[in-house]
Amino acid sequence: RPGSGTLYRPLSLVMYASEWEMSPDNPSVNHFINILLYALLGLVLFRVLRRLFHRYNVLIPFITCLLFMAHPIHTEVVANIKSRDEILSLLFCLFALGLILKYLQSGKIKHILLALASYFLAFMSKEGAITFLIIFPLALYCFTDTPLKRNIRICALFIIPTAIYLLMRQSVLGDLGELHPGVLDNMLVKADTMTRMGTAILILGKYLMLLCFPHPLVSDYSFNQIPLVGFGNVWALLSLLVYAGLFIFALYQLKKKTSIVFGILLLLATISLPSNLFFIIGTNMGERLLFAPSLGFCIVLGFLLVKLFKAETTRDNETLKLSLLLKRNGALFGLLAVVLAAYSFKTFSRNKEWKSDYTLYAADVKKSSNSARSHYHYALRIQQDKALKTDNATEKAQFLDMAIEEFEKAIAIYPPYSDAWDQMGIAYLRKGDNEQALACFNKALEIDPQKPVTYSNMGKIFFDKGQLNQQKSVGAVGEEKMKYESIAIQEYQKAMGVYLKAVEYNPQYSDGWMNLGSTYSLTGRFKEAIDAYNKCLLYAPKNPAMVYKFIGMTYRDMGDAKNSKIYLDKAYQLNPALRD
Repeated sequence: RPGSGTLYRPLSLVMYASEWEMSPDNPSVNHFINILLYALLGLVLFRVLRRLFHRYNVLIPFITCLLFMAHPIHTEVVANIKSRDEILSLLFCLFALGLILKYLQSGKIKHILLALASYFLAFMSKEGAITFLIIFPLALYCFTDTPLKRNIRICALFIIPTAIYLLMRQSVLGDLGELHPGVLDNMLVKADTMTRMGTAILILGKYLMLLCFPHPLVSDYSFNQIPLVGFGNVWALLSLLVYAGLFIFALYQLKKKTSIVFGILLLLATISLPSNLFFIIGTNMGERLLFAPSLGFCIVLGFLLVKLFKAETTRDNETLKLSLLLKRNGALFGLLAVVLAAYSFKTFSRNKEWKSDYTLYAADVKKSSNSARSHYHYALRIQQDKALKTDNATEKAQFLDMAIEEFEKAIAIYPPYSDAWDQMGIAYLRKGDNEQALACFNKALEIDPQKPVTYSNMGKIFFDKGQLNQQKSVGAVGEEKMKYESIAIQEYQKAMGVYLKAVEYNPQYSDGWMNLGSTYSLTGRFKEAIDAYNKCLLYAPKNPAMVYKFIGMTYRDMGDAKNSKIYLDKAYQLNPALRD
């Protein structure tokens, strides 16, 4: 819908929805499909490279494929369900390239039509597929005898699925403008042009270092893990020289049409889009963004290894006989075995860190200690996975203190971190320190005065105080009773005020409507309570059975036994345990 962002990747979303329908709340299914898709990508990659590099030593596509599939930089893409879009996009781009090559060989229209369809699916997976508008003609130029005019005519056809995707994207999202991420997502968003360019080039150098030596691997490089630098920074200058050297070398050698030239240009083309050099993207750096560029790197590395060891192929150069290749190229495969063993060890150790959100952030907060978001997410996981899952009061308090400490570190790095202030308030609330919790919530609202969840969290403090004083009034008499009742009403009024703010800033906030309904009900405003509960039901609450029960109880308090029974029966039908 308009205004929802500038990312349009419907194929991935359709797959996630289908998998949820088949097996709700079961991420193992999603992970398994990621692994299957990655394995399929490996098979397709080898077949396409074998066809593409048909004039070259068979070891080049073979080694390239081994290096690509084993590279530890891909751990995030395979382990993180969300990053399936990277796998799908590259998979369909390779399908399209293979079908183009088939079309050149067979002349059958069906192959080019299937290539166009495959390229469209690549776009529907991720918009980064647009870089293959350069890679397709480059591949035909380097590895086929296709005349230049025919090459251009064939590859120009791929503008059609590109245009269709862009039109669809515009109709759904409303515009084709740039992303406007916050500083926490991409610290380059507020930088001046020279600083932005200098830092972006520095990050490109870090990408190249990770391709050559994938350690350490981190899930978050956001503010302020990578400091902003200008062109005076020696590492930014070195990175610029390396990339400029690669580009000049590739252009100079372009007429030789070698796989090393193709690999360099593939790397440069695919890394250009997420580089932040030409436009701001949603993040300043991410290992998943190296997925397609790493293919170019592996092609170059495979070519260099074969040339360095002067590797021999099978006699007919057509049949891949592994035993013969091993016999003829022992030194090459010995080095390759060492590299693959190192890759595998790193991938295995990194996979262990991706076991859960808690293990991931517990590991990464040490490697990304200057990232506000790393500390924030680690604190969240301490709360959710540790503090809320222990029945030991002492342990719970200790975990909450740990979480608060991590929130404080996040805020020290980025003081206007409203989410961190809000969640730290919740941690204090769970400790029973309402005063500190309220201070945190107020700070969060100073930063973001239109934050519905913070108003709702704040409302709980007032609501609980109201209930406590209402309970005290039950056993009291005279002035003491009146005092407790007066305080209860005041606290309920405060709760009501902040809950109204919550639903004002987000009219579809189901929790806000439910909390408002409960407050109305306890103050005797039954009709307004029922209206609020119905709004809650309208916007998909997490626990509809409980909402039905509250409506039934409200009708009961109104003296409407008929409607009370209707809604209580609905509640018990959805959740029989609510009868207790």
